[in-house]
Amino acid sequence: MVRVLHVVSGMNRAGLETFIMNVYRAIDRAQVQFDFLVHTKQKCDYDEEILALGGKIYRISSRKKGFLRNKKDLINFFKRHSMYQVIHHHAPSLSYITPLKIAKRFGVPVRIIHAHSSSTNRAVYEFFHQWNKHAIRKYANHSFACSDTAARWFYGRAEKDYRIINNAIDLHCFRFSANKRDKFRGEFNLRDKLVFGHVGRFVEVKNHTFLIEIFNEVCKKNSEAVLLLIGTGSLRLDVEAKVSCLGLESNVVFLGARADMDCFYSAIDFFLLPSLYEGFPLVLVEAQAAGLSCAVSSTVCEQVQLTNRVKFFPLKASAEEWGSNLLDIGLYNREIDFNSLKISAFNARNVAEELTTHYLSWFKGR
Repeated sequence: MVRVLHVVSGMNRAGLETFIMNVYRAIDRAQVQFDFLVHTKQKCDYDEEILALGGKIYRISSRKKGFLRNKKDLINFFKRHSMYQVIHHHAPSLSYITPLKIAKRFGVPVRIIHAHSSSTNRAVYEFFHQWNKHAIRKYANHSFACSDTAARWFYGRAEKDYRIINNAIDLHCFRFSANKRDKFRGEFNLRDKLVFGHVGRFVEVKNHTFLIEIFNEVCKKNSEAVLLLIGTGSLRLDVEAKVSCLGLESNVVFLGARADMDCFYSAIDFFLLPSLYEGFPLVLVEAQAAGLSCAVSSTVCEQVQLTNRVKFFPLKASAEEWGSNLLDIGLYNREIDFNSLKISAFNARNVAEELTTHYLSWFKGR
């Protein structure tokens, strides 16, 4: 059995972390076991499940606590844990590749960098990202990406010497269910309402302020419309203030973090994602698996269009234009053909088998 060390900030309920867990649940753990090196001392959403599945969790200091302290923790970790043959570093940018540098120093033979985003809105991260583009080949000997757009931003290579790993979900879990819809809508008194939904952390890249402005335009035409927001984050109070300013308190519901995402997708009618940028948003795979109409900013890569349910809108368009066009999209029959080539490629079991093949192939003949 190969134990793979996944390097992440923390295993909370967010996009790339949920992707890892979807694969972890589906993978043959007699052949491949996942362990986690996290940059937080705090307990995270998925910790209990990781331990129940046989994984180990190691905690080190975040670089935000000090670069030297973080580096010392990494050195001490690899000194004490020489058994790891595979390190799989999941990254929103190349601004931080120290785990790969230290892993190489201690002789870890398989060092994977996995691109999960296509931009950053922080100048300092962008500077170090561009700097490390020239160094990443020295420290990582395998390059993964969630999309071609993310790969181009990370690796900047003309030749395609990276591998696309699809953001996996349990397709059947998210299949539309009338029973789940009725139960969820009953819980929040949404029967007969036109319901919009969004899933994302309350951070700048998710563009919540513009999202609320778009929904305000919808409410001008349908005062009974409801917007459900799932997520946590530092900008939540700012978004709540925006909702209050526009007098939408009775139309916008903040749900926080939830585990019943399958019920949420069945309950809503439209999914909105006006992000400033994305690598390959897992939530859009989930939304399409649920047969939802999706309105997405044109900055999101076109590869995310797995069904005919996704419509792209330019961010330069006004909130009024977005709002007017949303109501023209219409609602679809919610059933999806999971045997279609594009959507089936995102089945967690298929992706787990693909990764297993990669992990094991590197050790054949050893």
